[in-house]
Amino acid sequence: ICTSCTSPTSSLYKVYSTPGSIQLTTCKECGNDVDPYIEREWLLVVMDSVLHRPEAFRHALYNREPFATVCAQDVQQQSSNVDDCNKF
Repeated sequence: ICTSCTSPTSSLYKVYSTPGSIQLTTCKECGNDVDPYIEREWLLVVMDSVLHRPEAFRHALYNREPFATVCAQDVQQQSSNVDDCNKF
């Protein structure tokens, strides 16, 4: 899901052929990156969680394993627009 507006998305990022090269997906609803926490160190996610930033909680609960696969499967069952599970 998008950490800014909580709309479901088909993927979090696109992987290119160069090792370690990704591009974050842009949310169709709000126009922001779907989950910018993918590129951040885990310590920064924890610090933002301690500061009660909702985006950090959404990243940890919906876009990280093992929850990402379960949530993506739920979204697929609810919406026919979602083609692919969020994978890490």
